[in-house]
Amino acid sequence: MIMLEPGNGFAIQSPDEQIDSTSKFLNKSNQSAVFGAYVICNPNLTDQEIRTYASHLIYRVPIGSPLPLVTLSDLTYPTEILFSKMNQDPIIKLGKKEHIDSFFNDGTIQLGTFEYYRRFQHTQVGDASEGFFVQVLRNSERTSFTLLQGGYNHYVFCCFNDVPTYMMMNEFNYNDGYEIIDIKGFQTAISKVLGAMEQRVAPCLYRKNNVLVSEVPKDYNFDQLSTEQLNITSLTNLFVKNLEYADQKEFRFVWRLPSKIVEPIIIKVPEAIKFCSRLEKTVILNKRTKFHNVTPNLVGMI
Repeated sequence: MIMLEPGNGFAIQSPDEQIDSTSKFLNKSNQSAVFGAYVICNPNLTDQEIRTYASHLIYRVPIGSPLPLVTLSDLTYPTEILFSKMNQDPIIKLGKKEHIDSFFNDGTIQLGTFEYYRRFQHTQVGDASEGFFVQVLRNSERTSFTLLQGGYNHYVFCCFNDVPTYMMMNEFNYNDGYEIIDIKGFQTAISKVLGAMEQRVAPCLYRKNNVLVSEVPKDYNFDQLSTEQLNITSLTNLFVKNLEYADQKEFRFVWRLPSKIVEPIIIKVPEAIKFCSRLEKTVILNKRTKFHNVTPNLVGMI
């Protein structure tokens, strides 16, 4: 096993040395991801071994040191992210009335960034681990582990993928919202305004840490780090969140731009209005919000 760490080039470290917290960008031109550490292992590792090595990188402890079982990471495979198959639950954007008014007046909408959510202080809105993941690539010759932080050139729009509860709305101080009834139309309208290079939508998966396992061809070059690794992941890392946020039931829209993005953006997308239905009224029953509207399958809220 060898471990490569960032610096002036990549120095080979012994596997029992402490993983360094320094990092460098995989692609300096658009700063699409930050590299933390790189480990190359033998092939045919068991799932338990993969979980263990990935957890060593995440918690930055020497490889080979014992880890409690409760700290071992879950494994996620890109095919588990349901980009092409949506569930039947409503896609609800909640917010304050003044912001929902602005959207239905002229299409005003705010898109967030992963950097923004990493530093946001609200315990439910913010998440310091956003975009942070271990990418595991393997074939019959080798297995590699790369500690990465992505999402640097992406906008994100977060929705609730279920019928909201009164308690949840109260916690976020929301009192209005809308249902997105045409996901593709809504996503495409925003993509046109942004000039996005790539777009994805899917419900988030919730795991103990974000460890993505992918198969690569036999001739894959493990000896050189490049943005090819990010192409293999293809935004799937941005749809996995830590298990502690599972009650958020988040449905996420993501757009990839050609350059680094730090702050949220407010844009006007009047075309997107027609793909949404404003929430009208609610009936609260057993602390569960049930929606009613004059049009079937549309939801509403006070």
